[in-house]
Amino acid sequence: MAAELSVDEHGGDVVVLGKDGKSAAGLGVDEHGGHIGIRGKDGESAAGFGVDEHGGLVYARSKDGKSSALLSVDEHGGRVYILGKDGESEALLGVGEHGGYVGVYGKGEGKAVMGISEYGNGGVSTWDKNGYRQ
Repeated sequence: MAAELSVDEHGGDVVVLGKDGKSAAGLGVDEHGGHIGIRGKDGESAAGFGVDEHGGLVYARSKDGKSSALLSVDEHGGRVYILGKDGESEALLGVGEHGGYVGVYGKGEGKAVMGISEYGNGGVSTWDKNGYRQ
């Protein structure tokens, strides 16, 4: 096990490494905000959260680093983002200053998106794997 401390003109970090040399926990600050991160025993899976001048986020990543989840918020709204274990398919739920949206993206290029604006105008669109809107 080891601990590292670093400081520079932008901020600083504290990192603690596990006995295996792969697992770690860290805390850092810089001119934009701060973050806390944890890496699993496998050296790949991770979770953490952070804040900056725009908002904050919480994330988690799987052992293989392909699937992940993210929750974020900023001055325009927020979103939830999930990436599938294939590293390609994803789902997105968001809200911004002009409305909200839900998106589902398949393995490859197919996708479906539903949204609504601040005026109550909504729509649903789909695209096939070749990028053609249906």
